Amino acid sequence: MHAIKTVLALGTGLGSLPQIMNRRGYHPHFTLVEYDKVVLQWAIELLEGNNINDLTPVCADAKVFMNRNKEKFDLVFIDIFNSRVVPEFVTTTVFFTLCRESLTPGGYAAFNYMIDDPEEWMRVQEVFSSVFQEHTVLDLGINRVFVGKGLK
Repeated sequence: MHAIKTVLALGTGLGSLPQIMNRRGYHPHFTLVEYDKVVLQWAIELLEGNNINDLTPVCADAKVFMNRNKEKFDLVFIDIFNSRVVPEFVTTTVFFTLCRESLTPGGYAAFNYMIDDPEEWMRVQEVFSSVFQEHTVLDLGINRVFVGKGLK
């Protein structure tokens, strides 16, 4: 398995990804990208309160961030929602390609998706599969998590 030393979290929420990884024994450096500065501040406070301090917070729109990003990460985790809806730009070939290009060789991209419309779900699967030929989909009820392997 590819060692996960750096993680890019697109959509921070209240920092659940770093907390889950920390509980499972993973302690990478996290770059947290969150559009809402209040939510980002809350996440930082919660994470620091749980002794998760290896963080680089970035208050930015994920689309803008990815268009400018030059760094490489072992894991890119996409968890962007507006209420329960994934913004349209997130499910495009362009965005998924930017995420794949931001991976270290052999790295992974994961995308959390909530199904509201079965036809849209089928379209999103096709787009993700076209960018990440090597992938799996984890079925978590109405949530699906795509996990794609980057190029070697």
